[in-house]
Amino acid sequence: MEEEKKINTLNAVPNIQRALILQGGGALGAYEVGVIKALYEKLTDEDVKNGYNNKPLFDIIAGTSIGAINGAILVSQVLENNGDWKKSIEKLEEFWKIQLSSNPDYKSLWLSWYMNKDNPNAASEESARRYYSVQSYFITGAANVFTKPTAIDDDKFYDNYFNKWYRSKYDPLKESIEKYAKFPIATSFDKKQPRLLVISVDVLDAATVTFDSYEKPNGKRESKYINYNEKREDSTNYFWDGSILSNTPIRELIQTHRDYWKEAQRYGVPDLEIYIVDLWPNNRSKLPPLDRNGIKNLHEIIQFSNKTSYDEKVARIVTDYINLTQKLVKLAKTKGVTFEEIGQILDDFATSKSRTGKQRQYKDLIEGRFRITKVKRIERKTDPNSIWGKIADFTSITINMLMEQGYKDTMDQM
Repeated sequence: MEEEKKINTLNAVPNIQRALILQGGGALGAYEVGVIKALYEKLTDEDVKNGYNNKPLFDIIAGTSIGAINGAILVSQVLENNGDWKKSIEKLEEFWKIQLSSNPDYKSLWLSWYMNKDNPNAASEESARRYYSVQSYFITGAANVFTKPTAIDDDKFYDNYFNKWYRSKYDPLKESIEKYAKFPIATSFDKKQPRLLVISVDVLDAATVTFDSYEKPNGKRESKYINYNEKREDSTNYFWDGSILSNTPIRELIQTHRDYWKEAQRYGVPDLEIYIVDLWPNNRSKLPPLDRNGIKNLHEIIQFSNKTSYDEKVARIVTDYINLTQKLVKLAKTKGVTFEEIGQILDDFATSKSRTGKQRQYKDLIEGRFRITKVKRIERKTDPNSIWGKIADFTSITINMLMEQGYKDTMDQM
């Protein structure tokens, strides 16, 4: 297979598909809009120069949490706009600028900071703006995102001092999403439509679940890491935010990509060119923070940051082993080894098991494999004014700043 991206004119299946991975991060999802806008300009120009005028911007979009929401809106809009990615990105930008952003009265809360702002330990004015904006949202709710919190009394330990719970509802966000995305989102490769992968967590099995917009040969649009439906008598599943287990879903992307093309049993598995939007840059300070908000902020960054470097390395090593195996098989044939003799080896059982628990054969290790030709990470730069709670900062200033930053970072890093 050649390195260049070429389209197979016989079956219209590209040798290389382009995938976008969108992390979760609440309001930080506005940054992803700027990145997507810049990628559209960069990649479209490259495609035109290479003679691919009608190439889709992305063949696959995989997202977790707010990344899944951005992906769902973008794919839905692409369907609505007959494949017009530029217009679809404009609608995604409108979703953030008009539907989600708002302007709370944060200055009514920051009197204590204002009186002490000249203290060397005091936060910057921009940090204070973000901090008190978020506190304002936590008191009143954020328009079109979440409601004013309601106090939930503890009826287990009857401890309303330590264990009182303030909980918001996200019905406004659901209504906001439904204004820009039509559900269910069902797409098809045969119709040249992008594939959407939404990552969630089955809480009772502590396993990631990928909801897939492409229909499989078995008629399902859902890919599971384990067969949990068979284990539960009532077949009821409960899902939480996918960021708990997989905030950068490269493993889920790789697995579902291979599963679809292997089960479809046509044309082989296209290689992947992957773009990852990294919302949670590593903290590069010389010393860790000592204040409560700073410590909670660092904890959040560590929890949700990109941890897929090892997954990427393993995927490349597996590709090397597959290439080596194929070369050895080819060499064996030239030395007179028969197809039957080679088949006997490939039919032997390996020590590993598949996701369904079935023991693999050696041939399973090489069938349906593909290469990752590129991994490009667009990383949000470290922010000196960062606070804990940034995922709830839906202020117009922050939303616009994040979109501009995402656009600029992408232009600088591509």
